[in-house]
Amino acid sequence: MRSMARITRFHLTALVASVLLVGQTAAQPGPAPHGGPPKAMLSLHSSVEAVVPGEPFDVGIRFQLVSGWHTYWHNSGDSGAPPRITWALPDGFTADDIQFPVPVRHVDA
Repeated sequence: MRSMARITRFHLTALVASVLLVGQTAAQPGPAPHGGPPKAMLSLHSSVEAVVPGEPFDVGIRFQLVSGWHTYWHNSGDSGAPPRITWALPDGFTADDIQFPVPVRHVDA
């Protein structure tokens, strides 16, 4: 009877370890699916019509999203990630941190 308990405990431990290991690999994020119509259209807007050397200016990126889609704020909590922007700027230009508009709460039914 004692050896049967050891075998059962071994199998139970192996099963739990397998589920945990497989669960971890299955939960890894992957690339978004490709194909289909775009889910967002982005446009770049500037606070000035012409850039003047040495004068700061603002640019904004407008996200027009398909109904049912959304982005996350810079403090998205425990889910999602905010949009990230990588600028390719000419020499002498710098970019400050992204300023996000005040978020709007979305509730999924």
